[in-house]
Amino acid sequence: MEKLNYKDFTITLKEQVEANMNADVNLSLKQVVKNNDLKLDALLFNKKGSNVSPTIYLNPLYSEYEKGISLETIVSKITEQYNNLEIPDFNNELQNYLNYEKVKKRLAIKLVNYEKNKDYLQNVPHIRRLDLAITFQYVVEKKAKEHAAIQIKNSHLKQWNIGLDVLYEDALNNTTSFLPAVCYSLFDSVNNKYSNEPLDLDNLSLNEYDLLILTNESKVCGAATLFYPNILEKISQSLNSDLYIIPSSVHEILICPKNNNIDKDELNKLVNFVNRSEVAPDEILSDSIYIYDSSDRIITK
Repeated sequence: MEKLNYKDFTITLKEQVEANMNADVNLSLKQVVKNNDLKLDALLFNKKGSNVSPTIYLNPLYSEYEKGISLETIVSKITEQYNNLEIPDFNNELQNYLNYEKVKKRLAIKLVNYEKNKDYLQNVPHIRRLDLAITFQYVVEKKAKEHAAIQIKNSHLKQWNIGLDVLYEDALNNTTSFLPAVCYSLFDSVNNKYSNEPLDLDNLSLNEYDLLILTNESKVCGAATLFYPNILEKISQSLNSDLYIIPSSVHEILICPKNNNIDKDELNKLVNFVNRSEVAPDEILSDSIYIYDSSDRIITK
């Protein structure tokens, strides 16, 4: 049997999955723009009476189909995933979202690449830092390595009648306690010790060529810890050195002492290689290496 082209695959997949659903569930196809302007085709499950639409991205499924996985197998897998899904009821959260005093208790900051998200950022309150942009989220549900969050948009600020300065101050104050920064040894994480207790930020020590992983306790959007107040100052003092900062992904950054054993140009080459080969396109943060100057307490490229 001749394989379907991509468009026919998405239409046929939707029809066959929808045939397995109850009458109160409708499916729709939609293009979703993710971080770094990555455009993906999505299958949305719309259940009557629910304000949550579970989403499955079709692009990787077509890759599986091209590699020989049958359409029937993919349909069965999607159906099983949906049937086993516990869909939360966010009606109360939507009511809370109208009240900024409740919203600000669950605000968090998120870092994205400025140039790669320039169009998206036109509708999103943000603050530029280096080649990055600080954006803001309302975290509906917080789990390890998984968040349900609503992106704050310019229209929300008008609704709440607040300015960007208020949003930034509240989000920064909240994020540092709601999603506190944690640090791990890269060597330990490679050796499957990532689940160990975080390192003591006031008493850090690194083996030669080891790196620190800086993230938040949920390990989601943890690169934002880069701009937590006093975090780099504390690490720099503990290591007694200026710092090289490597933007590993939107979820974490890597840090090492700035010394003669490490060449900044080589680090730049490494970051570029890793971003192209290892990091998901929508999780790339930057190709730049940053330097933290402990004397001036500033970050530069």
